[in-house]
Amino acid sequence: MIKEELLMETSNLLPRRTGLPYSVWVDDAGMDREVSHNILRLKYGPSYDDCVTIPFFDKKDLYEAIGELKKGKLNMKQISKWINLNYANLIEFYTNADYDFKDFIDNMKTI
Repeated sequence: MIKEELLMETSNLLPRRTGLPYSVWVDDAGMDREVSHNILRLKYGPSYDDCVTIPFFDKKDLYEAIGELKKGKLNMKQISKWINLNYANLIEFYTNADYDFKDFIDNMKTI
């Protein structure tokens, strides 16, 4: 018997697309995952091996990062501004199964 598994992909948003100094990663499966970290969150940093997790349950002026970068320092004001500019878009992406990454990119705002 073949076990079917949900393919988990993480889409990266490059600095040239976001206006941020580092890349942002959003999870294509959004909230459809059945895992312990099934939360509204993204990853942010210079590489996927050197990034932090940023939960965004509620809209805030300044978000907090879980973890620290191995190299460099985060400016949480920049990523917080980007999250808030894209908050409704992020929520739609994470909660609406019919809203895919193309929809997200088409509606994404740059700082």
